[in-house]
Amino acid sequence: MMLGCEWLAMNITAEPAKKMKHAHAKRSRDEVPYIRRWMRDLRSVVRNSITKLKPAELRLQGGLNKADRRAQLDDPEPLCLRYRIFRELRHNGRIANSFTWPSDYDDTTIKEAALLLVAEHRGRSCNRKALSLEVDGIEITEINFTEGSSGELDVLKVEEVDEVLEDADVLI
Repeated sequence: MMLGCEWLAMNITAEPAKKMKHAHAKRSRDEVPYIRRWMRDLRSVVRNSITKLKPAELRLQGGLNKADRRAQLDDPEPLCLRYRIFRELRHNGRIANSFTWPSDYDDTTIKEAALLLVAEHRGRSCNRKALSLEVDGIEITEINFTEGSSGELDVLKVEEVDEVLEDADVLI
């Protein structure tokens, strides 16, 4: 059994750790708007430069067509990785630009903010895919999300056994 002073000592040591964890989570959430703004600006500049590219220049730069290059801009994971690298270079003073950055730099905060943004994007894309299946008339009773071989998330539909058996009788 714990004495009162032992419990108090444990509570006092746990309290600063809890406050630090909450402060770190808040800094990560505060970093997300900077990532979103940077990604928005980056996408607009890159889309504009893709539009101005000529087919001969495209072939010299790896053979991807304009649609493929634009599709790469929709995935936030590589963009978040580039943001982290860009922030580190900016913090080390190797890049100077007019973009407004947060005053403090913490690699773990930026990493968690990027992961938060990617998880948000994945959740939205999975919900969109499930909604499109429901619009097509497929009733979804349970949704399982798995990552397919192409890197996209696949939505697996689990139906109840009775429904499957009824469909099988109709086919016979």
